[in-house]
Amino acid sequence: DEVVLPDHIGGIRLASSILYPHLVEFLQSITQNHDDTHFAESIVRRDSQLDGISLKAASIQEQTGLVIIAIRDNDGTFLYNPPSDKRLQTGDAILVVANQRQLQLLHRLTGDFSSP
Repeated sequence: DEVVLPDHIGGIRLASSILYPHLVEFLQSITQNHDDTHFAESIVRRDSQLDGISLKAASIQEQTGLVIIAIRDNDGTFLYNPPSDKRLQTGDAILVVANQRQLQLLHRLTGDFSSP
């Protein structure tokens, strides 16, 4: 469980809007789903074609057109802007910016058919 402090969240958002107006606008456009592009994730499943291979060898971005923004390892560590030599393992979450078609292609590669 987590305590949500609306004043704290509002203060952070206000400061971010002043310091990084274009970034905040971008994040709002992605999270409010005004088009088909949004943040999503797909979990690498055991025996998928991505299990055990590097991002470079997997060529996910080239095959799908999506953008990989991070990978969350099994131990909970986030690797932002992961390097091409990062090896994917069962249970890794690939965090992306993608449209629905790109996300479906990613799910086929990861074997993650349980994600929306």
